[in-house]
Amino acid sequence: GDGAFQGKQPLELEHLIGYTSKYLNSVKFHTHEKDTVVYTIGMVLAIADLKNPHKQRFLRGHDSPVCCFDISPCGKMVASGQEGSKRFKGDMAPVVIWSWAGKTLGQFPGLVGSVITIAFSPDSKYVAASGANKMLYIWSLESGDVVIAQKSEKIVTSIVWGPMSRGRSRRNPTYSLVTTPSPLFRYHILEFESRSMQYVLKTYPCQFPSRGLSRTYMSTIMDNLGESAISGTEAGDMLVFSMRNSVFRTRIPICASGISSVVKAKDNVVYLGGGDGSVKKLRGSDRDWQVLGETKIPGRIVSLSLNSDESCLVAGMAHGSMCILDTTSLKYKIAGESHMAGINDIAFGKKDSSYCCTISEDRLLRVWNLGNYHVQRTIKGQCAGRRCLIDSVRGEIISGWSNGAVRAFSIDTGRESWSIAKAHKGAITCLDIGQGNLLTGGEDGSVRIWSTPSCRLVTQYQAHQGAVGEVLADISQPHLVHSFGLSDRAISTYNAKKDQKIIAHMIQNGGFCSMTQRIDSEEELVTGLSHGYILFWDCDEKNPVGKVLDSGRSAITALALSPDGKYLALSGADYRLRVYEVKTMKLVARCGGHGGRVNRLRFSPDQRQIVSVGADAAVCVWNFYLSP
Repeated sequence: GDGAFQGKQPLELEHLIGYTSKYLNSVKFHTHEKDTVVYTIGMVLAIADLKNPHKQRFLRGHDSPVCCFDISPCGKMVASGQEGSKRFKGDMAPVVIWSWAGKTLGQFPGLVGSVITIAFSPDSKYVAASGANKMLYIWSLESGDVVIAQKSEKIVTSIVWGPMSRGRSRRNPTYSLVTTPSPLFRYHILEFESRSMQYVLKTYPCQFPSRGLSRTYMSTIMDNLGESAISGTEAGDMLVFSMRNSVFRTRIPICASGISSVVKAKDNVVYLGGGDGSVKKLRGSDRDWQVLGETKIPGRIVSLSLNSDESCLVAGMAHGSMCILDTTSLKYKIAGESHMAGINDIAFGKKDSSYCCTISEDRLLRVWNLGNYHVQRTIKGQCAGRRCLIDSVRGEIISGWSNGAVRAFSIDTGRESWSIAKAHKGAITCLDIGQGNLLTGGEDGSVRIWSTPSCRLVTQYQAHQGAVGEVLADISQPHLVHSFGLSDRAISTYNAKKDQKIIAHMIQNGGFCSMTQRIDSEEELVTGLSHGYILFWDCDEKNPVGKVLDSGRSAITALALSPDGKYLALSGADYRLRVYEVKTMKLVARCGGHGGRVNRLRFSPDQRQIVSVGADAAVCVWNFYLSP
């Protein structure tokens, strides 16, 4: 753990930019705090204040992505479920119960593959959940016992609790709930039986019209009296059921591409979020409904939630943004954006610490304002983005893509200023600038040097047998180019003046994963290896001049030196960020933030922050307190 550093770490997670919108109901308002939202980022649940971007905290404890959660009606607990664990056998998908303050209160096993849906009872004493293994569980939060464990014929896609009533036993009220093992729709009474001294679940399947109506239910609500249930379906219609007689009442077409979310408000008002980006506000009951308003947000809505004073809704979009809608006018504004797939690179300019850029597998290149964490600019590519750097002299962002293209864009306008359509066969794997020229490395094993903006090829050489992992122009002699191969265990150095390549360094075990160069008097190359070693290399020495085993003991996929050269930040396959003092290689900080492999990290030019990006599609912004 991080116990050794508690309270005195020079590193803290300031902000996590990200939102995993792969699952339905992935963002919700707190049941009492009207500006607080809870949402999923990979394996983490984030709790954020919409009014203050710097107010954010995290619930960590899952070892696979979080796929559903619920906030208790009392507001004091959160229940979250995950995809099947890859770390342990059996594909187990536990449900974790948290206090609102962030403490883990307990874990419930039994579901396998993934948790599909979770719901707290109205008195916050029980929690129900269903899994991909078609099981339905109800657990007591007071005793931790299993109250109900039932296997359905189909996966239960939604669970909703209705109102409670006084049971025969005063201490044990009677509960009502609806489950949807789609295409079935079931009403249940959970009643305490004094004879067996335990709760029993009675089931009443809903009757459908004789011609049948086969639907997958995405989201279900019950009215406050428990007289009717309303469900949004994959087909884009809203179905209404009478709970009194367990019978289907009516079907109302809403949108073309499925209803992802149904939200209940006061005065018989219902909000529906659609796969076509539509939000509709309806009022009514039973068979009589009228549309009070509608709006359309570009993209597909995966989540919709109403805040405690019913003044606004939060909509989670499939492309990773969140929107806030005013419930009266249904006007919306974007509250946050994020990448939707693994982020491969992060870059700062030479002097400006107020912004950085990231590039991702989701084909997007983004410029972020680090003051408010908003996106300043989004540039769309035609394929996965692999590398980016900022050329401060020319005011350009240079980007490398999986189709072998290199494209440059103006920082100010976002317009393309020049491009090389086929800089390499296969993907671009690395970029750097040396002596005003652009250096590129590719999957084809070659390193090429280009004059920009004319895009003239100055020289090229076959650097490695497999893909080039990194290319660096030497700090003091920029005519020297260092590179390593991802599969050939070699570092080669090329002298551009003499047009001569030498295999400078080889390793016997493991492979190179990352490389940078010291900027102090030593000017050694620093490499991170697949088995957790950090090796230091002098250009004139064949063997490493320094060797340190990183405390993470796993592949070091990201390395960066601080602008003053005194600190080395690194991370990798164990998801944690560590900072070493370069001279002594003493560990000065260690912190967890990502929920997946860290791909790249960079210090801000003023050394006050470190920004890391990873396979979890998250951007972590860290405050670093050892600035020069």
